[in-house]
Amino acid sequence: MSDLLFSKIMPPQRGGGIIDRPRLANVIARIGGHKATFLTAPAGYGKTVAMLQAANASCRTLVWYQLDAYDNDPAVFLRYLTASIARQFPGFGQQLEQVIGGECESRLRLLLTAFVNELSRWDTVPLLLILDDYHEIIAPFVHRFLQDLLIHLPGHVHVMIASRTMPPLNLSNLKASGDVGVVKTGDLRFTREELQAFLAERGWRLSGEAVEMLERKVEGWPAAVKFLAGLKFVDASFFHPDGGAAEAYEYLAAEVMARQPDNVADFLKKSAVLETVTAEDCDLLLARDDSRQMLELLERQNLFLIPLAGPGNAYRYHQLFREFLLDRLGAERRRWQREAGIIARNRGDLSAAVEYFRAAGAVRDLLNILREAARQAFDQGRWQTVVRWLAAVAAEDLSADPWLGLYRAKNEIYQGRLDEAEKWLNGAAPLFADSDDQDGLAESRLLQARILRCRGRFEESIELLEQVLHQLPPAESARVDLPLEKSSCLLYTGRFQAAEAVLTSALESAKWNNDKYAMAHLMEGLGHVYWMQGDYPKALRMYQKGTERLPEWFMPSYHMQDYIAFIYLDWGEWDRALEYAKRNAAIKENLGLTDALPSTYGQLSSIYCSRGEWALAEEYCKRAIDFVRENNGDRIYSALNLALWAECLGLQDRWIEAREKAVEALTEAGPYYVLAENVCQVLGSLSFIHTGELHRGKELLSAAIKVFDQAGFKRGQYYGYAFQAWLSISEGDLATGREYTEKVLELAAKHNLLNIFLTYYEMLRPVLKLGLEKGVEVAFIQRIFVRKGDRSVPFLAYLAKYDDPQVRLRVIAPLAEIRGTHAAAVITSLTTDANATVRQSARLAAQRMGMPAADGEGFAKLAAVSLQVDMLGSFKAFIQGTELGKTGWRTTKIRDLLAYLIHKGEPVGRERIQEDLWPEMNMENAANIFHVTLHRLRKMLNKAGCPDILRYGDKRYVLQLDSFSCDTQRFRELVAAGLRKDASPEERVACLEQAAALYRGDYLEEMDYLWLLHCRERLRRMYADTRMSLARHYLEIRSYAQAIAHLQIVEEADPFAEEVHALLMKAYAEQGSRMAAVRQYQKAESILKKELGLRPSMQLYGLYLKLMK
Repeated sequence: MSDLLFSKIMPPQRGGGIIDRPRLANVIARIGGHKATFLTAPAGYGKTVAMLQAANASCRTLVWYQLDAYDNDPAVFLRYLTASIARQFPGFGQQLEQVIGGECESRLRLLLTAFVNELSRWDTVPLLLILDDYHEIIAPFVHRFLQDLLIHLPGHVHVMIASRTMPPLNLSNLKASGDVGVVKTGDLRFTREELQAFLAERGWRLSGEAVEMLERKVEGWPAAVKFLAGLKFVDASFFHPDGGAAEAYEYLAAEVMARQPDNVADFLKKSAVLETVTAEDCDLLLARDDSRQMLELLERQNLFLIPLAGPGNAYRYHQLFREFLLDRLGAERRRWQREAGIIARNRGDLSAAVEYFRAAGAVRDLLNILREAARQAFDQGRWQTVVRWLAAVAAEDLSADPWLGLYRAKNEIYQGRLDEAEKWLNGAAPLFADSDDQDGLAESRLLQARILRCRGRFEESIELLEQVLHQLPPAESARVDLPLEKSSCLLYTGRFQAAEAVLTSALESAKWNNDKYAMAHLMEGLGHVYWMQGDYPKALRMYQKGTERLPEWFMPSYHMQDYIAFIYLDWGEWDRALEYAKRNAAIKENLGLTDALPSTYGQLSSIYCSRGEWALAEEYCKRAIDFVRENNGDRIYSALNLALWAECLGLQDRWIEAREKAVEALTEAGPYYVLAENVCQVLGSLSFIHTGELHRGKELLSAAIKVFDQAGFKRGQYYGYAFQAWLSISEGDLATGREYTEKVLELAAKHNLLNIFLTYYEMLRPVLKLGLEKGVEVAFIQRIFVRKGDRSVPFLAYLAKYDDPQVRLRVIAPLAEIRGTHAAAVITSLTTDANATVRQSARLAAQRMGMPAADGEGFAKLAAVSLQVDMLGSFKAFIQGTELGKTGWRTTKIRDLLAYLIHKGEPVGRERIQEDLWPEMNMENAANIFHVTLHRLRKMLNKAGCPDILRYGDKRYVLQLDSFSCDTQRFRELVAAGLRKDASPEERVACLEQAAALYRGDYLEEMDYLWLLHCRERLRRMYADTRMSLARHYLEIRSYAQAIAHLQIVEEADPFAEEVHALLMKAYAEQGSRMAAVRQYQKAESILKKELGLRPSMQLYGLYLKLMK
């Protein structure tokens, strides 16, 4: 056998640049139990390497046979096949040599039998026979021999065959019996994770955007990735559509194009100008009628043609292969791209036509369709596409067409560049007038109205909008931007009801026309109105409805959902607020909605300010102000951010600097920005008061409160009332102090506005003290103390020595919730209080806290629970152990009224109850139904043996309970105990596990009222935090299965939380399941991109790379 080339039967040596791909080895291993595995893919897809790696991972003896065109000779094929096996099994095939000689075609059965029998002699050694480059074979004898060999293959032999196309073998019986496995192009293609792992191993640090561009370019083609392995670094040229791929082009020219007939090569090059390749378009482009057959041929030959999902036979070329083909077109490239543009234009696909004409440099063709294409893109919310299109057009061409100039102005507004927008608009408007284009004039006036609004000239803007409304044809009168623009002007000038009426009317029209796009944005607009009016639950509900209608569309310049972060901030939910604000900023930056960034930066500044993260708060204020000033943008945001900066400085006791910023804010706001000016006044007033300008500060505060009261701007009112209450008490004006204390506490309690008291806690303690003295919204004040935790204990200890026993009594509940050594000491001191009620309450609290029983006569034992309530999940109430409504409530409103009174925990007036339980009903009807419901509830309570539990006094209703137990109270206590640092880890974990088990569902999950929304959100957040704390603990002690179980529950509730994904990745990796960690990252990446249009953060991506190493 000295005439044989032994390199054909020797496995290739593992050279440098080989990339380990355990995923692919696992794919092949899973089908290793079959008789045969086929790997079919185009050139450069790593079939050879994949087989080598699979062979290394198997326990079989490897036999390798590299095929070429000479192996189509049956005798040559059989000799090499025999020799390849004999290399591993000396003596194999000695009896075959005589049979192989001579004519083979007629002796196929004899040759096959002899070969199979020879294989069977070596059945004690598992064998892997690899046939590489089988696409070289065209001889029918070889195909028939291999086909019959696979059918009669001994059990200890596995055959692996690599080919660019599927061999023409009849294997239907083997496939039916599951004896054939196929690894296709999709399996061999590099995943993003493998590409990222490769980059990490090379030590390349690319941004997320660069990785995406690289992924789009190589599209998983292993040959291209291998070319990268030979580079010391990847420079910018590689990412250019025509750059950085010379080596890959040479490979494609030699391995692919050189093997194609001229007609196929010509078809490939010219059809490559098409983004989406269809037989119909190819026929039109190339003036032929056989494109369908040609595409089917290319698909069979695996020539980098990728079928697209959906109806019809549509394809696209692999991106790098397409770039190669376009490069081969040379000077003809532009001609064929223009032809493709003409086809798309004639079909009515203007977006595709624009792209083709841009690529071809066909300026006249582009300008002829750009106006209509841009209009369609704007209507679909694809304004960024228009930005890209217009960037390809010379300025003089844009200026010559008023519509293109108008579209350029629109895009400048969306990016916050008002001066540029005004310049383009001033150029377009006269051209519309000269040509008497009324549609164009109407559009330019609408845009001018928006600019006027951003300049603070609200009345002029409204006047112009009225003109536009009368100019528009009837078909255009229902458009969404008109009411949104007008309502914004009305809101910023304090006319909330008028703004609501405008939007409500437009929403009814949109519902009538079933215009989901309009409905979504009008609902967002109404959400903003309700936020300004202080109805936060209603605002959130409207935002949610808008998102459900059209979650994937954003309307530039109307960024209403920004205020969700402010809602959670005002509720004191700082972490939740920060999540929303950060997500908002990322979305705006990712979508290029730069005009919205100053507003978003203001949110972040406010949140960081409340959290005491001063440097970040100041940084975001500065960013917002700089952006507005650099672009001469909407000055309302520079004014508000200056005021926020003044607030931030004041909270740090840097009052002189704060006053400087306040002066700047007031100057920036000027007389135009009505409400914004008043916000600047109220936030700036403290800086004047603290720097000796008391009169000026009082004037500013008084003026702001007056406007807020007139407009009904609740957020402004509660800031103004709080500051006025503090100022009056400080000056000794107790009558005014009490008036404003009652105002701010009643307003804050009704709308759950905790944040001002948390942020200004030290300053506003006199207000809280007065409220506690006078019994104003006691439960709300107690919640503030609980939120401040240990920081509030010294003040509560001071109040525990107060002369008024009612004040002493009111400090016990928050102390019992705060717990800790200091709080327990205060409660202990009150167990011997001179007042019997205080003494009894303190002793009951001590028992609940598990404190040692105090000595002394009259120490009461904890009374039996008279009312026990479950509010987590389904509502259940038990009186003396008997379940109310066990056989069904007569009406659900009876149940809801009982739950509502328990939820409130303090006396509530009839009007408030009606408003909360029957919000859509007029007061008269609501009053009638309320009295009927109340009567039935009393009757039920009487039957349960508790006739006096529901009390009425001072025109308010309250449940009067001797003893009360609620699962939410127990849940909070367990969570608090589980987070205390003075307990042992075992005790903390036990408490948190009990809390997690107690959470059977969301708070009052069967009810749908706005008043319970905040409590539901807060408890849901506590539950998530509980699970996260447990997961971190179990990760620390290496109990990974338990950590994963907790994290998966949190992930289901909040799939966007990157921290959860990160901890899951770590848990899987530590558990030894690297692929599970990779899948978790893929899951996070997919959901962030699909739902929010975001990439994973650099922290999550960095963790992924670290785990991949």
